[in-house]
Amino acid sequence: VETLAENVESHLLSAEEVSAKSAEMRFYLPEPPEDFDYRAALRSSIDIDEALSLDEETMAEGMEVAAYEGYRPWAGYWWPTKKGELIFGYNIDGQSRATFSERVREEIDVFKLKMDELSEVVRDMEGDEEDYDEKIEEYRTNQKDLVTALKKFYDTLRQDFDGGRITIKNGEMKHVDGWSYALNDLSPMDKYGLVLYLQDSDSSWNPFYTSAWEILNSYNPGGEGWWGHCNGWAAAAILTNEPTESVMVEVGDSEIEFQTGDIKGLLSEAHYSTASHFYGERYNDEDDDVSDLSPAAFHKLVSFYLGEMGVPMVFDTTATEQVWNFPVWGASVDISEVTPEGAEALININTADLETLATLPDIGDARGRAIIEHREANGPFQAIEEIKKVHGISVGVFSSVESLISVTPFRRTFEVDATVTFTTDGVSATWVDTGDPKGFDKTYGYTLVTDADGLVLEGTWDDEKSHPDFAWIPYDNAMMGSSGNSENPFVEYGTLLDVIGDSFQRE
Repeated sequence: VETLAENVESHLLSAEEVSAKSAEMRFYLPEPPEDFDYRAALRSSIDIDEALSLDEETMAEGMEVAAYEGYRPWAGYWWPTKKGELIFGYNIDGQSRATFSERVREEIDVFKLKMDELSEVVRDMEGDEEDYDEKIEEYRTNQKDLVTALKKFYDTLRQDFDGGRITIKNGEMKHVDGWSYALNDLSPMDKYGLVLYLQDSDSSWNPFYTSAWEILNSYNPGGEGWWGHCNGWAAAAILTNEPTESVMVEVGDSEIEFQTGDIKGLLSEAHYSTASHFYGERYNDEDDDVSDLSPAAFHKLVSFYLGEMGVPMVFDTTATEQVWNFPVWGASVDISEVTPEGAEALININTADLETLATLPDIGDARGRAIIEHREANGPFQAIEEIKKVHGISVGVFSSVESLISVTPFRRTFEVDATVTFTTDGVSATWVDTGDPKGFDKTYGYTLVTDADGLVLEGTWDDEKSHPDFAWIPYDNAMMGSSGNSENPFVEYGTLLDVIGDSFQRE
């Protein structure tokens, strides 16, 4: 049995096909316990600076960890700010759609392109350079002109609705001047602003500022190609259930369809500044520590959130100036001990007592006492060759003990390959997952050094930059907007759920 839809293809599998698919699955995803509290698990935090110990089972076998079944983050789209598709619309099946905000795009692009250019110039300048203040003032002038143009356009739009110059009939909004737009073809922001207007046309604020705010703050036609809403999408993919079908919103005599792409885009915008635990520091330039996040911290985070808590988390996947946030929901960690054979039996000449030293060939009590007196007088030996400075330790005696001594405590060394499974934001806006989320794997290599009991003493990444830069775990999103955050205040999460339904809230 096969079902085809616009963005989903599915068919009923035979028993043999199910077995084959199960064999291909990378992770066994256990069912969460009956008393599982997803939000409480996300809120759990750890101190990554505390000591990390590897248990014997992990050191011998590695580990496979994954979020519980039903709590995998959904694949989505990162809504690049260069395109402004939340405002101006996105393509479906290669077809672009018309939306009313396009009517102001040509005018405002003049200001936005100039602002992006000036922003880049100012970022590369020192604050005391001669024309720094001049560039700042030029930026502010363009910003002021942009705000004026936006207010004029969206205020006029509302006035035309209020005055009956724009009417809605048969699924279209029509202007007396002759232009019209199909309601279901509007962009996510325009569609949402229109619904808010139709629900409360007497509101004191202008709901069409939903798109105006986004243009002012999150549209960069001249900006960097990697700028986008990946952090908002990553948080939404973890904190909300995936939109899998359209939602029809009735407003008066009208019905407006919010397609899966519209809902995913609005959820991404509404989760731009969630409450989150943050681990590590963002790498901005060569003055920052490129090794942060450390291998030990990475190992601890994966073990705790994926393994113990059974919840997904987010990594910035590379330690570079660019930020690429992706949710991770599974990890397979292979560990191989590469401690040199016989290292455990080496005698540490900096800490060994007389009885232990005397067991070494050609040492005995007299030379053993001489070793202890030498280190007490001169400090610890820095290399085993320094024992030859001790009275009575000849080249021949050193040759007898060279392979049996050390100047450091016994350490175990482990080479680790952690293959992490991420959910992607590289699918189309209307994509719907079937089975495991659409995603990709990345393998990070690192070395961990422990003491004899598995306490991690140090770690190094195999590649200086090809490792996660920082990690964060979103755990809550305010239902109402708050001052100072970077979310679009016209897309408050609680109000959005009032429009599309509260079933998207993942508990």
